[in-house]
Amino acid sequence: VFSALGVPPPAAARPSEVVFVAASRSTNGRRIRDEALVVDAVRRWAASRFPAQPFVYVDLERLSLSEELRQVSRAGVYISLFGSALHNCRFLRPGALAIELHGSLHNDMFDFYSYYALCALGCGVRYAALGTEGAVPRDPPPPGRFWPHIP
Repeated sequence: VFSALGVPPPAAARPSEVVFVAASRSTNGRRIRDEALVVDAVRRWAASRFPAQPFVYVDLERLSLSEELRQVSRAGVYISLFGSALHNCRFLRPGALAIELHGSLHNDMFDFYSYYALCALGCGVRYAALGTEGAVPRDPPPPGRFWPHIP
């Protein structure tokens, strides 16, 4: 895929960046409430946790496929609201960290069995899911049903 589009493979992409995928203009109707404030908070967190990696806030829907792959392949940390943008975890460099954000929409259950967790694991990418209040079911699942935390 990368060579066909003239994009260097993730392992060759430099420098590593913290990439936060914009949801403000998402075509699927999912939003992050007060997204600008969230992005600001994540930018500060990233600067303290990953000081050598520039923070990039990007609207992937405005990029061509090759531009999108180029952007994703540079990510050392990739942060996105749950949904299609997380399919890009297949194109992250091995060892990168994919962070899936969950809200409290009626169909947005905080689920460690997600495709994205399995995709990341299969690609050698670390995965974490973060949920807001209301995203985690009140009744815990049966023992052994949650996907184990991937460090």
